[in-house]
Amino acid sequence: MSLLIAPKALEKWASNDLDARKNQDGSYDFVFRYEGSSCRNGGKGFPAEIRVCLSPADVRNWRIKDLTIVVPPVGREGWEATCIFGEIGKDSLRRMGTWVPFRGQRLDEALASDTTLNHGGCFCTPAHVNHKVLLALETIRWWLDNKAKA
Repeated sequence: MSLLIAPKALEKWASNDLDARKNQDGSYDFVFRYEGSSCRNGGKGFPAEIRVCLSPADVRNWRIKDLTIVVPPVGREGWEATCIFGEIGKDSLRRMGTWVPFRGQRLDEALASDTTLNHGGCFCTPAHVNHKVLLALETIRWWLDNKAKA
Protein backbone atom coordinates (compact mmCIF):
# COMPACT_ATOMS: atom_id res chain seq x y z
CA MET A 1 0.00 0.00 0.00
CA SER A 2 2.28 2.68 -1.25
CA LEU A 3 1.42 6.12 0.08
CA LEU A 4 0.51 8.69 -2.52
CA ILE A 5 3.03 11.43 -1.81
CA ALA A 6 3.74 14.22 -4.25
CA PRO A 7 7.29 14.07 -5.64
CA LYS A 8 7.76 17.72 -4.62
CA ALA A 9 7.07 16.77 -0.98
CA LEU A 10 9.48 13.83 -1.18
CA GLU A 11 12.14 16.10 -2.67
CA LYS A 12 11.62 18.64 0.13
CA TRP A 13 11.75 15.97 2.86
CA ALA A 14 14.85 14.38 1.29
CA SER A 15 16.53 17.78 1.28
CA ASN A 16 15.42 19.03 4.71
CA ASP A 17 14.73 15.97 6.84
CA LEU A 18 16.89 13.12 5.55
CA ASP A 19 20.56 12.43 6.20
CA ALA A 20 22.23 9.67 4.19
CA ARG A 21 25.60 8.05 4.67
CA LYS A 22 27.08 5.40 2.42
CA ASN A 23 29.13 2.81 4.29
CA GLN A 24 32.27 1.04 3.04
CA ASP A 25 30.33 -2.20 2.52
CA GLY A 26 27.89 -0.44 0.16
CA SER A 27 25.07 -0.21 2.70
CA TYR A 28 23.41 3.09 3.54
CA ASP A 29 22.46 4.56 6.89
CA PHE A 30 19.59 7.05 6.83
CA VAL A 31 18.14 9.31 9.51
CA PHE A 32 14.70 10.73 8.75
CA ARG A 33 13.65 13.48 11.14
CA TYR A 34 9.95 13.71 11.91
CA GLU A 35 8.19 16.23 14.14
CA GLY A 36 5.67 14.16 16.07
CA SER A 37 2.96 15.43 18.34
CA SER A 38 1.17 14.16 21.39
CA CYS A 39 -2.37 12.94 20.97
CA ARG A 40 -3.61 14.57 24.14
CA ASN A 41 -2.90 17.75 26.12
CA GLY A 42 -3.33 20.00 23.09
CA GLY A 43 -0.82 18.28 20.80
CA LYS A 44 2.64 19.02 22.16
CA GLY A 45 5.37 18.56 19.57
CA PHE A 46 8.44 16.35 19.93
CA PRO A 47 11.32 15.39 17.64
CA ALA A 48 11.63 11.83 16.42
CA GLU A 49 14.19 10.09 14.24
CA ILE A 50 13.48 7.09 12.07
CA ARG A 51 16.82 5.39 11.46
CA VAL A 52 17.09 2.94 8.59
CA CYS A 53 19.98 0.82 7.38
CA LEU A 54 19.65 -0.63 3.88
CA SER A 55 21.92 -3.49 2.92
CA PRO A 56 23.77 -3.32 -0.38
CA ALA A 57 21.86 -4.82 -3.21
CA ASP A 58 21.25 -4.58 -6.89
CA VAL A 59 19.33 -1.55 -8.08
CA ARG A 60 15.75 -1.50 -6.73
CA ASN A 61 16.38 -4.51 -4.51
CA TRP A 62 17.50 -2.87 -1.26
CA ARG A 63 16.89 -4.84 1.93
CA ILE A 64 15.96 -3.19 5.22
CA LYS A 65 18.74 -4.40 7.48
CA ASP A 66 17.68 -2.38 10.53
CA LEU A 67 15.02 0.15 11.41
CA THR A 68 14.62 1.98 14.71
CA ILE A 69 12.71 4.97 16.03
CA VAL A 70 14.42 7.30 18.47
CA VAL A 71 12.95 10.15 20.48
CA PRO A 72 15.97 12.27 21.48
CA PRO A 73 16.12 13.50 25.10
CA VAL A 74 15.85 17.15 24.03
CA GLY A 75 12.19 17.92 23.49
CA ARG A 76 10.99 14.73 25.11
CA GLU A 77 8.32 16.63 27.06
CA GLY A 78 6.00 16.27 24.06
CA TRP A 79 6.62 12.51 24.00
CA GLU A 80 5.75 12.34 27.67
CA ALA A 81 2.35 13.88 26.82
CA THR A 82 1.41 11.00 24.48
CA CYS A 83 -1.16 8.43 25.53
CA ILE A 84 1.34 5.55 25.20
CA PHE A 85 3.68 7.28 27.65
CA GLY A 86 0.70 7.96 29.91
CA GLU A 87 -0.20 4.26 29.84
CA ILE A 88 3.21 2.64 30.33
CA GLY A 89 5.71 5.41 31.05
CA LYS A 90 9.39 5.11 30.24
CA ASP A 91 8.97 1.63 28.75
CA SER A 92 6.92 3.20 25.94
CA LEU A 93 9.96 3.81 23.72
CA ARG A 94 11.07 0.18 24.02
CA ARG A 95 7.54 -1.08 23.34
CA MET A 96 7.17 1.20 20.33
CA GLY A 97 10.42 -0.25 18.98
CA THR A 98 8.90 -3.74 19.01
CA TRP A 99 6.17 -2.50 16.64
CA VAL A 100 8.58 -1.30 13.98
CA PRO A 101 7.65 -3.33 10.93
CA PHE A 102 9.54 -4.18 7.77
CA ARG A 103 12.91 -5.30 9.17
CA GLY A 104 14.44 -7.84 6.81
CA GLN A 105 12.06 -7.02 3.96
CA ARG A 106 13.05 -5.60 0.60
CA LEU A 107 12.35 -1.88 0.40
CA ASP A 108 9.84 -2.28 -2.43
CA GLU A 109 8.06 -5.08 -0.53
CA ALA A 110 7.70 -2.87 2.52
CA LEU A 111 6.36 0.03 0.47
CA ALA A 112 3.84 -2.23 -1.27
CA SER A 113 2.68 -4.00 1.89
CA ASP A 114 -0.95 -3.86 2.92
CA THR A 115 -0.57 -2.53 6.44
CA THR A 116 -2.90 -0.54 8.66
CA LEU A 117 -2.10 3.18 8.86
CA ASN A 118 -3.11 6.04 11.12
CA HIS A 119 -2.10 9.50 9.94
CA GLY A 120 -2.14 11.16 13.38
CA GLY A 121 1.09 12.81 14.56
CA CYS A 122 1.76 10.45 17.47
CA PHE A 123 3.39 7.00 17.61
CA CYS A 124 0.92 5.46 20.08
CA THR A 125 -0.23 2.42 18.09
CA PRO A 126 1.33 0.17 15.47
CA ALA A 127 -0.82 1.91 12.81
CA HIS A 128 0.67 5.29 13.78
CA VAL A 129 4.20 3.83 13.65
CA ASN A 130 3.54 2.21 10.24
CA HIS A 131 2.51 5.57 8.80
CA LYS A 132 5.67 7.38 9.97
CA VAL A 133 7.95 4.53 8.87
CA LEU A 134 6.38 4.45 5.41
CA LEU A 135 6.84 8.23 5.07
CA ALA A 136 10.53 7.72 5.84
CA LEU A 137 10.85 4.75 3.46
CA GLU A 138 9.13 6.61 0.59
CA THR A 139 11.51 9.52 1.12
CA ILE A 140 14.49 7.16 1.15
CA ARG A 141 13.32 5.48 -2.06
CA TRP A 142 12.95 8.91 -3.69
CA TRP A 143 16.48 9.82 -2.55
CA LEU A 144 17.91 6.54 -3.90
CA ASP A 145 16.18 7.08 -7.25
CA ASN A 146 17.12 10.75 -7.59
CA LYS A 147 20.19 11.57 -5.49
CA ALA A 148 22.21 8.43 -4.79
CA LYS A 149 23.85 8.42 -8.19
CA ALA A 150 24.55 12.16 -8.17
